[in-house]
Amino acid sequence: MKLFRTILFACCLASAGMFQGNAQSAPDSPDRKLARDIFQQLIEINTTDSAGSTTDAAKAMAARLKAAGFAPSDARVLGPNPRKGNLVARLRGSGTRKAILLLAHLDVVEARRARGSDHVDGRHRWPGHTPGGHSNLWGLGLV
Repeated sequence: MKLFRTILFACCLASAGMFQGNAQSAPDSPDRKLARDIFQQLIEINTTDSAGSTTDAAKAMAARLKAAGFAPSDARVLGPNPRKGNLVARLRGSGTRKAILLLAHLDVVEARRARGSDHVDGRHRWPGHTPGGHSNLWGLGLV
């Protein structure tokens, strides 16, 4: 279940833009490194509508949850077609408290692309590019 908390932590950090700090400011803890690795894996997957697959991203995250001890029935990929899958995961509790539902999306909006270029606004679109060796991650869909 620690991996689940780390994945949740990575999602929270991603939404708050926390991965844009300089790596020299503080050494990465093992949990922060794992969260960053999960985040980078997720942003390296093309989830655009025209050529990508949210199913690939959902499968990658489901595999991490299963490796962390989730039962296959508690980490499932479902969707209307082979490219539009979503992850539905259940973290079982004791039943003494109310359930909570967390929702997120896996797709990114298509970006305007310079003719013949894999760059948007001077930044590389794929995959989780780290310019200049810094810890900053750049990629389509990142804040």
